[in-house]
Amino acid sequence: MSQRHELFRHAEVQGGIQRNSEISRRRFHLTDFLVYLFSLIVLAGIFKIAGKEGLQNIASPRLGFLLLAVFLTYLFMEGLARRYEAALGLVVSGNLPPHLSILYSTAFGMTAGLVFSRGLGQVLAKPALLKDRDGFSLSQGVYASIMERMMDLSTGIILSLPLICQSLIGFEPFPRFHLIFWVGLYIAWGSLAIRNIHAVFKAIQFIFSIILNALKRLKIKKILDLIENIQLIDDQISYLSISKKKYGIRFVLWSQMKPLLMTFRIWCLASSFSISIPFDTFLLGLPVVQLGLLLAFTPGSLGFLEAGWLAVLSFQGISQNEIFTFLLILRLANYLFFPMLTLLLWCFSWKRKAKTK
Repeated sequence: MSQRHELFRHAEVQGGIQRNSEISRRRFHLTDFLVYLFSLIVLAGIFKIAGKEGLQNIASPRLGFLLLAVFLTYLFMEGLARRYEAALGLVVSGNLPPHLSILYSTAFGMTAGLVFSRGLGQVLAKPALLKDRDGFSLSQGVYASIMERMMDLSTGIILSLPLICQSLIGFEPFPRFHLIFWVGLYIAWGSLAIRNIHAVFKAIQFIFSIILNALKRLKIKKILDLIENIQLIDDQISYLSISKKKYGIRFVLWSQMKPLLMTFRIWCLASSFSISIPFDTFLLGLPVVQLGLLLAFTPGSLGFLEAGWLAVLSFQGISQNEIFTFLLILRLANYLFFPMLTLLLWCFSWKRKAKTK
């Protein structure tokens, strides 16, 4: 009797877990529907506010700046791929995937991020593609992706201080003070991170543990299994961050390059359509916008990207017309450049793979 009772009790527990998983899945689907609906409304609003004048500006680009913006988009993807490769080097004990596979998966992740909500495109698409193409560990790839997010969070907090101080003080003690402040913080943070790589990864581990505990509350079996595998990697990262210091240095350096590449790309895009927003305005504002994007749950960060730049550029005294024209151009460029480069990299990697067979 006691054995039969135990079997019934086990069956009830399993049934309760399945019901909870089904309820969670339904909530996910409903949330996805509302998120995509919100994104479409935001996109339609951008087109409407930009108006005919914004569309006319798009019709007459400056070709030199536009080609430079496309090239900088590729350099930006290359930088992200190099950083992801370094992050993988910290958590993987064996051989890494080929660089072309990492570059293609990075571009694919950027494109997937334009489609999928909750930032899942960039966090999961890269490792999922590497697993499919090269048989790479999904949990190790996801860990490396989240390491990137944690580093972006740290860098964003530090580099956003000049603009925050400017908003609090309300004036510059001397010309270009906040730009000099930004450059000083940029150099100091990079130097400190390289000299104290072990401490940086300890901080990443701490933030990471908070996120994992939050994800456990979802009680979805696939997520719980993935978290269990990721925690095994998390236990090894202290050793790996010391034994593979060269990967840690590369990870920090490419993380430092990211805001510069993004700023140059955005400035070239704006200049392509004669939008006269100063370079240092983008440089100071980008970290604040990036911090907001870490909270984004919409496809392509729709709404969050626009709200961040609207707040930053309005504070800097840029006209509403220029702001919304810039937002329209940035949004269209993301929807065009990332898929285009992803397709080109896919063709190149497919040809390379066919030659090796």
